[in-house]
Amino acid sequence: MKKQSHNYVLITGGSKGIGSALAQQFAQRNNNLILVARSKKELAITAEKLITTYDITVKIFACDLSLATAVSSLVSFLKKENCTVTTLINNAGFGNLSAFAAADTTKLIEMIHVNITALTQLTRELLPAMLQKKQGHIVNIASTAAFLPGPYMAVYFATKAYVLSLGEALAVELENTGVSITTICPGPTETNFSKRASNKNISFFENAMSVDAVATQAYKAISKRKGTFIPGLKNKPIALLSKLIPRNILAKIVGSIQRT
Repeated sequence: MKKQSHNYVLITGGSKGIGSALAQQFAQRNNNLILVARSKKELAITAEKLITTYDITVKIFACDLSLATAVSSLVSFLKKENCTVTTLINNAGFGNLSAFAAADTTKLIEMIHVNITALTQLTRELLPAMLQKKQGHIVNIASTAAFLPGPYMAVYFATKAYVLSLGEALAVELENTGVSITTICPGPTETNFSKRASNKNISFFENAMSVDAVATQAYKAISKRKGTFIPGLKNKPIALLSKLIPRNILAKIVGSIQRT
């Protein structure tokens, strides 16, 4: 019998990739879910698998988070469905491999809207209720790119730096409130991210982690309410190197990799 509760874990970008893998991590621990993504068809397929396998309640909401009205529509849906979000996972995001001057302007602005604006707005909308209840958890999916300047993916790297900085700041603001925030910084992961970012193979993705491995490690960090977490031992030195190597040199190194 399905768990009768108004409490939900909300995951943006929840129909595939890391979002879908995290949904499975939470589902197998008997959490009800709200999955958000652009494709209603893909959401329905993912939801049905989770419902069948774990006998939980899964609600879906199809929207394009690059649109200015998306978050307000989502919040209205939550109120209509009488859903209390106990854990918010801001996972939706995408990148673009291109020299900045040659990049599609519309795509860059959409990237900022999804990676930054929607994440910020949704966090701001749901945080007050968590604070009032003195319980809740916000999880933002950043990237190891957050620690680096990223020539040829300049806007993507910059958006992830924002996500990391926001999480570090809110962690201090939320001390002793009962609400916590975790920023997950995956390295290269086997998702459709590389395909959407570029038609070329990005060398960073040659030794990518599986989404299941990332989600498994991320869930453990989330359950322990860690502040910032980097999945994968091979990815952890990136944060250290960013402190040891001058940023102008880091930029040249990253640029040479992404230019090839």
